[in-house]
Amino acid sequence: MQQFITILNGLMGLLLLYCLVSIPVQFIRRLRRRRAGLVVSPMSLVAKKFVKNWAVAMVIVIPLAVWLTLSASRAAGLMGVDLYAAIITGAVLGNLGTSMLVGYAFMQMNKARWSHSRLASAKEENNG
Repeated sequence: MQQFITILNGLMGLLLLYCLVSIPVQFIRRLRRRRAGLVVSPMSLVAKKFVKNWAVAMVIVIPLAVWLTLSASRAAGLMGVDLYAAIITGAVLGNLGTSMLVGYAFMQMNKARWSHSRLASAKEENNG
C-alpha cells in the first residue's frame, strides 16, 4: 500500500510540474492568437470545460484518497475522531487542489474536441 501511495505522489508531482509550465504557455498562446486575429475559444467555454473536468476529477480522486487514507489510518490504529479528522482534512480538503490539477489535465487531453482554434484549423486543413 505504501508503494502505491508513493507512486501516486510521484505522478501528482509530475502533473504539478506539467501544470506549472502549461498554464502560462496556454495564456500566452491565447493572447498571441487573439492579437493575430485568429480564432480563440471563448473564455466562458474554457471556464465551463475546466469546471466540468474538475468535477469529474473530484469524483475520481477524492473517493480514492478517502479509501487510501481510511486503510492507512486503520493500519496505523486510528479510530473515532482521529480517523474522521484524517479523512476530512487529509483526503477531502487536501485533494481539492489535486483534483483541480487532474481536471486541468483532463481538459487538455480532450482539447481537440472542444477548442474553437483547433476545430477551425482542422476545418481549414480539410478545405484547403
